[in-house]
Amino acid sequence: MTEPRASVHGREVDKPVAQRQNRLSGVHDASWMLDLCCCAGGATRGLQDLGYRVCGVDNKPQPNYCGDQFVQADALALLARWMELGWLERFVGIWASFPCQRWAAITVRGRENHPDLITPGRELLEETGLPWVMENVPAAPLRDPVMVCGGALGCVSGDLQLHRHRMFEANFPLTGTDCVTIRPNTVSVVGHGSPSGNRGTLGRNPRIAEKREAMGIDWTNRDELSEAIPPAYSSFIWAQAPVALEAAA
Repeated sequence: MTEPRASVHGREVDKPVAQRQNRLSGVHDASWMLDLCCCAGGATRGLQDLGYRVCGVDNKPQPNYCGDQFVQADALALLARWMELGWLERFVGIWASFPCQRWAAITVRGRENHPDLITPGRELLEETGLPWVMENVPAAPLRDPVMVCGGALGCVSGDLQLHRHRMFEANFPLTGTDCVTIRPNTVSVVGHGSPSGNRGTLGRNPRIAEKREAMGIDWTNRDELSEAIPPAYSSFIWAQAPVALEAAA
């Protein structure tokens, strides 16, 4: 098996060096979690809000990543390699937000060229023996997922509420939310601009500040914001994990 290319905080380094540097003493702490395909860390921040320290993994540099440690590598290759090395013993759980372009509702050029990482990712996650969550868009092939609505979790900005339904699959029982309306208008945070639907309903383009407030994310650029999930989502979902319930007991 080819080992994943790796970097520490975005700086590419030789594999032996990366392995030594990634074996930080803090990773042995029982409060560490792994966030696969982390992007700038929307899910990571929600896990941090629960008290965890988080190691993010992404195949692209993420200079704005908000977590405690970042490794640039292919997520599936790294997961398989760290499982082989026994390094996953350092973590209490895994969050995975595999790319959604293959199933996204918005128009995606070359949709068929975007890989399905959910199917092979599920197999690897099951092999880890750790509690895990996969998050994706409604059309993604998740098994028995639950839905989370931004309105149900108070994701708002002024008279706007976030329009961002996301689905979650886990290897432990989950409860989702209803679709809840708490503001007269919605704001979508997708793509690289303002959706035409927002202009049609609001008569204007929502400001980036409104999108940031509704998402609960203030450290990313616009494109990173579109790729993220609100921290409130990952906090809500992971609080249901057995390891989280035990810690709260």
